[in-house]
Amino acid sequence: MDFIMATAFGIQSNCIKQPNQEFKYWGKQVFGEITDKIIILSRFYECSYTIDGERKYDNKKDVICDLSDVNKLTIAEAAAQAFGFFLAGYETSATTASYCLYELACNPDIQDKVRTEIDELLEKHGEISYEAANEMKYFQNVINETLRKYPPLSILFRKCTRDIDLSDTDIHISKETIVVIPVLGLHRDPTIYPDPDKFDPERFTEANKATRHSFAYLPFGQGPRMCMGMKLAFLQIKMGLAKLLLKYKFKPHPKTSIPLTLDKTSVLIVAPKGGIHLTIEQR
Repeated sequence: MDFIMATAFGIQSNCIKQPNQEFKYWGKQVFGEITDKIIILSRFYECSYTIDGERKYDNKKDVICDLSDVNKLTIAEAAAQAFGFFLAGYETSATTASYCLYELACNPDIQDKVRTEIDELLEKHGEISYEAANEMKYFQNVINETLRKYPPLSILFRKCTRDIDLSDTDIHISKETIVVIPVLGLHRDPTIYPDPDKFDPERFTEANKATRHSFAYLPFGQGPRMCMGMKLAFLQIKMGLAKLLLKYKFKPHPKTSIPLTLDKTSVLIVAPKGGIHLTIEQR
């Protein structure tokens, strides 16, 4: 939460030091009862401010307007965009990091290999820097495989922009049709990913990726509507987990569910039933 609030909104939320901080509270409320919590950013109505020195909020007209009068964005649209950044940056990265630690705990050989890569890059760069994170090739494969098994969103929605007949099928999709894409189903399809329940980072070597259709892997979507925060998400997951793995070892706990059971009552978010329990030891 601190990360997304600082990078997306320029706000120091201090959620780690203040566990009851309001941003963290509403983040948890949204995913607990997602249907009636969309008003999280309604406080934007109460203020007047300037963005980038060009755009100004006019509470009388209820719009954020470009002072050159080229574009206009209603406060509802601005709040919706901010709400999207808030949720996407908060929940998805935190969930992915949790699943990644779970798989590393269950696969100690993979955990050791990741830690060795981190140690080598720490020695090379002197710190876990942006440059070091970009050189974590094996760790990148581990995170990719985590996102395959546990994509943050189990389904995606897209609207068809024109009539189309899908090639090699007798399926016709009309313009304006809402299409539901089963991301979790694709990621666990044994014809695409053999032995799909096995955690195998080697699936994401360049050679192995070349054997699959690019749209068979959709943790961030694809095309013009894909997640614009993908690189930011990878960076914060790598940086956060690298610092943990330098100091600690993660092992299964007596309460750890192996294999992990997914919560079937969670329709949109891929959530673990009963949470994730791990044992953490000093290195």
